[in-house]
Amino acid sequence: MARTNPSLKTPTEVAGIRAGGEILGNILAALAELARPGISPAELNDFAEKEIKRAGAESSFKGYGPKKNPFPAALC
Repeated sequence: MARTNPSLKTPTEVAGIRAGGEILGNILAALAELARPGISPAELNDFAEKEIKRAGAESSFKGYGPKKNPFPAALC
């Protein structure tokens, strides 16, 4: 059955969005603690990739784009 308003989310979709937002918020808070003079963007990205994987999630950015030149990192 088609939704009458496809821009509205189902309760299941809302729960998924909420869970993803919680994972993202936790990783961003941890990154904020790590960000300091001397730490490289690559180190922050490595940390983020490990935390994303540990959470059972995947980055929206890494690998996005044309096959010849996909975005190389989890952080943008």
